Amino acid sequence: MVITNGRRLLGHRTADGKVLWTRPIRWHQDATFTVVDDRLLVADQSRVTAYRMGEGTVDWTAPAPKLPDLAASAASAASGGFLYAHVQEEPALAVIDLRRGGITSRSST
Repeated sequence: MVITNGRRLLGHRTADGKVLWTRPIRWHQDATFTVVDDRLLVADQSRVTAYRMGEGTVDWTAPAPKLPDLAASAASAASGGFLYAHVQEEPALAVIDLRRGGITSRSST
């Protein structure tokens, strides 16, 4: 389980709540995040970063000029190693390769 206070990520063991790892992070007001499989994905400042939940290390980071909305209230779906998420403030869909970190955008117009 991962918890944040906006300045740090803290990875806890689910069984007893013990902190396993911690790392500094700076999220901006437009940052969104979601958990997919064993990764915490954070979309912030034209980048998406995937953190491994087990140890808090960065799995990959990728540029995202069209920032996907990874908020819990946004509609997104994971299937076949990809995450499909709405692009913030555009009629487009971001397709994120969860294994390699590649991101493409497809316009819906």
